[in-house]
Amino acid sequence: MAGPDTEILPGRTHAGSGGGCGGRDPDTAKKAAQLCDANLFIGEFRLLSGAKDEAVLRFQAAAKSCYQPELAAAKAELKAIGKSP
Repeated sequence: MAGPDTEILPGRTHAGSGGGCGGRDPDTAKKAAQLCDANLFIGEFRLLSGAKDEAVLRFQAAAKSCYQPELAAAKAELKAIGKSP
């Protein structure tokens, strides 16, 4: 079951703070990786949906918390938008 932060389906979208990702998993490294992925992919979704400001916030969060290859992807998106990490 997807949490409210990752429920992005056609016609039914809710991308909250990302804090629910991996919330029940005791593995902190796994939680961090899931939060990183959530920020990156929700940022992509927001950008494609026209919510550029929200996308920038997600990409910046990903750039601060992700490792390669997600880090490179977040930085590339920010550069394309004209923003810094």
